[in-house]
Amino acid sequence: MEACAQRVAATVDSTASVIDYTGSATLHDWTGTSRDVSGTMVLDLDTPDSSRVVVRVPVASFESGPNRRDRRMREVTEAETYPVVEFRTTEVQPVQWGRTAGGHAGRWRTTGDLTFHGQTHPVEAEVSVRTTDDSVHARARFPVSLTRFDVERPELLWMAPIGDTVRIDARVSGAIASVEGGTGRIEADRSERTGTQSIASTDLRSVIPLEYAGNSASVYAEARRSPGGEWTWMVALYGFADQPIGLADARTVTLTADRHSVEPYRVESSQRRLDDETIVEILRMYVTRPAFETLAEALTVTATVGTARFSADWTARRDLRRILQEVSSHSSRPVSTHESN
Repeated sequence: MEACAQRVAATVDSTASVIDYTGSATLHDWTGTSRDVSGTMVLDLDTPDSSRVVVRVPVASFESGPNRRDRRMREVTEAETYPVVEFRTTEVQPVQWGRTAGGHAGRWRTTGDLTFHGQTHPVEAEVSVRTTDDSVHARARFPVSLTRFDVERPELLWMAPIGDTVRIDARVSGAIASVEGGTGRIEADRSERTGTQSIASTDLRSVIPLEYAGNSASVYAEARRSPGGEWTWMVALYGFADQPIGLADARTVTLTADRHSVEPYRVESSQRRLDDETIVEILRMYVTRPAFETLAEALTVTATVGTARFSADWTARRDLRRILQEVSSHSSRPVSTHESN
């Protein structure tokens, strides 16, 4: 199997990250600052153009000094109705990038969707990026037009509307939570009797139970190719509990990758008891290849099964990405998606 490009995943550290906005007025400028920054950075160190970043900050968390000014800014931005500003990358182009003594460093030209005041518009920014063995650091500066986001330009202390443009200065850091590279923990097999080929996880990956009455949960992934050349893509959710809690009997299954809904075209369930009397409830969800790719590459994935809810982080879904790479690298013919959806 060919080596994977090295990817690192980092969760934004709010204690080490800060976002400023600077506004202009007749007499002087002012700066509002927030240290309540969250998000995720997934960086491909070998091919940065496949990197993805999401950064969020509450509108009400910005403080500039005078309470009256901050209250007025929260009013015109309708912070209670639209409480969060979010930036999500859509395209990354490295301008300068390379290895350093301690990691990687350079500059990227980044395009992303900025969601603010209930509207989403594309913005561009040049970002300075630096990685070490255990952390990621990025800084971006870009202008934002209040009019473009339908924000009223208020009169503050100077009895004249503020300038239309605010300047954003974002310094974001995070500790690396996982590193990917080299071969994956997947296994390729082919049945001599039927000619069916399968590429599957060798182990279960733990997922985070957000709402679940059982003990723990895991995920398993598989791609299976029929003798006719058609691939079937499957993700299975395993729930472990002391007694059956209805996971395998759930009538509704909802997968959400970032902000996109992913619908399985078929769901199968089963249940078995282990030697230690633990009950395992298994939900097999069959999806198309585009849906499988979406689940593999999204920054956040959640699964809602009846009343239970789970989150599968980037690490838990690494087998999906490695299965896709194995299929692309070793298929003897073009891969087709499942046509029954």
